[in-house]
Amino acid sequence: MHTHKASGPLYVRVASQIESQIRDGVLRAGEKLPSIRYLSEQRGVSISTALQAYLWLESGGWIEARTRSGFYVRRKEAAAVPEPDPAARPAETPADLG
Repeated sequence: MHTHKASGPLYVRVASQIESQIRDGVLRAGEKLPSIRYLSEQRGVSISTALQAYLWLESGGWIEARTRSGFYVRRKEAAAVPEPDPAARPAETPADLG
């Protein structure tokens, strides 16, 4: 997972700000993010930088791209249901055998 970086490439700084908003609950799972063009204007960065920020967040699992729809905050994966333990299976009773 990515961590906050005060320095580094501009796209990483933009991405870190968005990541913080996701961590803090300002941006919630399933929420649509601003368009790349709007993000560019909002943050005063180039469209290329805005796109790189989103791609960086996507590679870190924070957001997801949806075809012809834009970028969305990714939902957290549900915890995997553990496999049943065969040793913990209830013993058969005489009623089960007959």
